[in-house]
Amino acid sequence: MDRAREWAEREGLDNVTFRVGSATDLDLGPFDIVLCDYLLEHVEDPNSLISVITRRLEPRGAYFLSTNNKWWPLEGHHGLPIPLISWMPRAWADRYVRLMGLGTEYSVYPIS
Repeated sequence: MDRAREWAEREGLDNVTFRVGSATDLDLGPFDIVLCDYLLEHVEDPNSLISVITRRLEPRGAYFLSTNNKWWPLEGHHGLPIPLISWMPRAWADRYVRLMGLGTEYSVYPIS
């Protein structure tokens, strides 16, 4: 968020507000712009997040979404490319992450 603030300051934008938190918890007015850059795959229920954004986005607002695709063969969230992990059943992916010493669970929810 520091880079975004620096950019806004450099561009002379004084009508920009930055917030950090869950979109479902932020009790703010409508949004002009929503950026979800590689965020959606970290949300267990992406449809509820998209629903909140839809309700709170201004009628002429903009929504940018960029996310991993479940069918991409290499997963890089654990610091190294893991082949086909997002294709595995959740229990297998969790076990693989534990066996490789990369954490306790595969907490990525890529969409297709």
